[in-house]
Amino acid sequence: MPKSAIIIDSTSDISQNLIDKYKLHSISVYIVFPDTDEALKDKTDISREQYFERLENEKKHPFTTQPSPNEFLSLYRKLEKEGVKEILYVPFSSKLSGLYNNAHLAKKLYQKEGGKSEIAIHDSKQSSMGVGIQALKAATLFQQGFTLHEVLEKLEYFRINQLKSTLVVESLKYLMKGGRISKIQYAIGSVLGLTPCLEGTLEGLLVSYDRTRNYQEGIMNVIDRAFEEIKEKEDLAIYIIEGKAEEGVRIAKKCLHEKYPDIKITGVLPLGAAIYTHTGPGVVAFILFKNFDF
Repeated sequence: MPKSAIIIDSTSDISQNLIDKYKLHSISVYIVFPDTDEALKDKTDISREQYFERLENEKKHPFTTQPSPNEFLSLYRKLEKEGVKEILYVPFSSKLSGLYNNAHLAKKLYQKEGGKSEIAIHDSKQSSMGVGIQALKAATLFQQGFTLHEVLEKLEYFRINQLKSTLVVESLKYLMKGGRISKIQYAIGSVLGLTPCLEGTLEGLLVSYDRTRNYQEGIMNVIDRAFEEIKEKEDLAIYIIEGKAEEGVRIAKKCLHEKYPDIKITGVLPLGAAIYTHTGPGVVAFILFKNFDF
C-alpha cells in the first residue's frame, strides 16, 4: 500500500516509461477545437501527431483548458481509497494556467467533506519538462524516505537554484495566432527574419528576452542563456524538448557537444500540446538541471 502519490498532468511531457517507473498519476488537460466544438483529452483522446496535423489545418486556432475541480476531487478520493496518506501535485506554472487554482479548489472541497489524505500542491512555476523534472525529483526524494514537507522544501530549492528553462521559436506565426504577439509585431518580425528567444522566469512566467537574426543563432543563444542563468553550474544535465524540429535538435546537439561537453544530454522528448499550441513547428526547448539519478 503506497504511503505517498504524485500527480502530474499531461503538460509535463514526462515519458511513459518514467510515469510507469514511478507510478505517477496523470490528469489530462483538454484541447478545444472551435471549428468542430470538440474538447479532447490531451494524449488520451488525441495523440501528439494527430494534434500537430489538425493544428495546421484548423481555421480557428485551438486552445487548451484545464480539468475541472471535480476531476481533481475524484482523483484525490481515488488515491485515498487506495490507502495513500500523502498526495503531491506538481502542476504547470500558476501564472500560465488554471491547473493550480482548480487543484486548490478541489483540495478545499476534499477537506470540507472530511478527506483524510494530506494534499500539497507545489507550483512548479515552469512548463513542459520543467514541470516533469520537478515531479521526478519529488519521486526520488519520496523513495529516499523524506516526508511530504521535506520534499516540498527540497523541491523549492531545486526549482530556484538547480533548474532553468529556455526555448526558441522558429516562426512568429503561431505566437500571433495564439494572441501572444500582435499582427504588427508578427509582420515586422517576419520581414526582418527574427527568431524569438524565450525563458522561464523564477516567478513562473514565460517571457521573450531577445531576438536573433536566424534560427541557428537563436538556438545557441538560448543554450547560453540557460547556462548563464542557472545558479548552480556543477554536474548539469539537459533535456531537449522539440516540436517537429529535427534540424533544431541537430543544431542543439552540435552546440552542446562543442561548447558544453560536460553537460549530459539526458534525452530528446516531444513537446506537448500546451506549449506547441502557441509556438507551432520548429520549437526547441531546453530544460537544464542539476543531475540526479532517476
